[in-house]
Amino acid sequence: MVRTAIAVLLGVALGIAALGAQAPDSQVEKGKEVFTRMKCLLCHKLGDKGGALAPVLDGVARRRDAESMRRLLEHPDKEMKDPQYKVTMPAFPFKDGELDELVAYLQTLK
Repeated sequence: MVRTAIAVLLGVALGIAALGAQAPDSQVEKGKEVFTRMKCLLCHKLGDKGGALAPVLDGVARRRDAESMRRLLEHPDKEMKDPQYKVTMPAFPFKDGELDELVAYLQTLK
């Protein structure tokens, strides 16, 4: 009985931790709107849409964690060092909350 109670508590704790690691759906949806408004697909490819000037974004969340994405988006000139790309991503003037929203959306691209 004690083992069962411990297993249940552990399962609940892990479930709560997993929920805390995910961005709310509204933040993800707003991030998708930021992604569209900033025309990210002019350079990046996602699925069968987009350009070829910048890295493909399919699976980007497996390659970069949220903090790494944030640094890249805040300071692309410092973070983009791959010579295969002919252009450097511009630094975008994010409004309040937009950077968090965009990162939340990009973290869903696994």
